[in-house]
Amino acid sequence: MFSIHKLVVLALVWYVLAGASELRQVPANPDLIGSGLEYHGTLQMKAGDLLRFGIVDLGGFVEVRNEPQFNQGLFPNHNWRGFVAGRVAWPLVTEMQLHLLLVSGLEHESAHATMGIVEPTDDPFGMIYDHQYRRYILNALPAGVELIMFDALQRLVLEGRGMWYFLSKNTPELPGLETGNSGGFSLGGEYRYQMLRLLDLFVSVHERFIFRGTEELSGAVYYRGAEKPLPLQVAWPVINRANTFTATAGVSFPLFEARRQCDLYVRFQLGNGYGYIDSREKRRCIAAGLAVWGK
Repeated sequence: MFSIHKLVVLALVWYVLAGASELRQVPANPDLIGSGLEYHGTLQMKAGDLLRFGIVDLGGFVEVRNEPQFNQGLFPNHNWRGFVAGRVAWPLVTEMQLHLLLVSGLEHESAHATMGIVEPTDDPFGMIYDHQYRRYILNALPAGVELIMFDALQRLVLEGRGMWYFLSKNTPELPGLETGNSGGFSLGGEYRYQMLRLLDLFVSVHERFIFRGTEELSGAVYYRGAEKPLPLQVAWPVINRANTFTATAGVSFPLFEARRQCDLYVRFQLGNGYGYIDSREKRRCIAAGLAVWGK
């Protein structure tokens, strides 16, 4: 005989598997789960996919990127970044043309340099390529809301999430494997207009901010010297402040596979960047690319 507890568990499992998540990804988010390629002076490629199980989304990608200071091959191979996420979207409001979702989950990101591509440089930011194992890892617990408004021709998506980073380190310029904790937030949005039956125009923005953590370590961090970068022994945060703004615009069309679309876009990015990069370095780039992803 089933107990009341077993009935509750079965009801929750049925709801998760049978429910329909309306959670939307924001195209401007560099953590967009999908596949594609992008050129911003060097080549960047991504392979990944998103699976949906009721109100639960599971997915991830592997991204490889070239850096301008190294020799360029046919495929990018100077550093790589992996990202996996599990997200739950709980409907708070479900109206005819408006959905409000409570979003939470778990995210993991790590990035590494390809070994053996060291070249002389006078740039202290480039010294993260020096044959040492330097760690970059972000584990995050996001929690926030997403608002979706739509009609026959238009769609507006707005999202805001607080982020708690634990067992994390975004400072590969600081040697060592120690990790720390910090907070942050992300804001994003997308406006999409159906111009033709199979062609949409879209514009999207995204902002991620990571607060400086309280944990500090003493280590040798490179600074600019008279002739070459010089290591100085300093107290350095395990998680440094990082701020990245991204804007994307382009056209998209659906693919034959259900809930997949292809975007052709231009992107502007300003700030610290994502992945294996010195946390002090600010980058400004304009890119063009193609992305295939699940809605």
